[in-house]
Amino acid sequence: MAQEAYRMISEIMHIDNTFDDLPVSDRKKQRQLVLSEKVDAYLAWAKQKYSQVTHNSTIEKALAYSINQEDYLRVFLSDSHIPMDNNYAEQAVRPFTSGRKNFVLIESSNGAKASAILYSLVETAKANIINTFEYFNLLLTEIPQHMEDKDLSFIDNLLPWSSRVQKEFLVFFYLFISR
Repeated sequence: MAQEAYRMISEIMHIDNTFDDLPVSDRKKQRQLVLSEKVDAYLAWAKQKYSQVTHNSTIEKALAYSINQEDYLRVFLSDSHIPMDNNYAEQAVRPFTSGRKNFVLIESSNGAKASAILYSLVETAKANIINTFEYFNLLLTEIPQHMEDKDLSFIDNLLPWSSRVQKEFLVFFYLFISR
């Protein structure tokens, strides 16, 4: 059963990888045209096999995960910006997990929370192709100006994908590469 599940999922992933170089609109069409049927077949298979496996076995847990996460597992079919897997996210957190031994210096939950926030900001900036140093410079000069604000909507303009940040950093990027 595990081999059959692996085969079906691998086939879906392999086909999806062939769409990587397509424009976003074409990727969405291809996913819906080709992969939607295969995802339906896998999930139907998982539901059918679920009742045939031993309770609390590894395969039962794997099938239960597929069944319980069905809505989330289908999201990539309707939004071509979303990758089918989370490899990018796992690669992004690898340096964080590699540094775990160094984190014994973080002696409090507040320190751990601050560390997680910083890593998240760095990786989000990198994912949006933003110079991390310049982005932190912007955050550290802009946020203190709003410390007394009750309305936190200013944060929307500081997100890495906001038009303001994208404009500022595109200009910075072009100035940097034209040197």
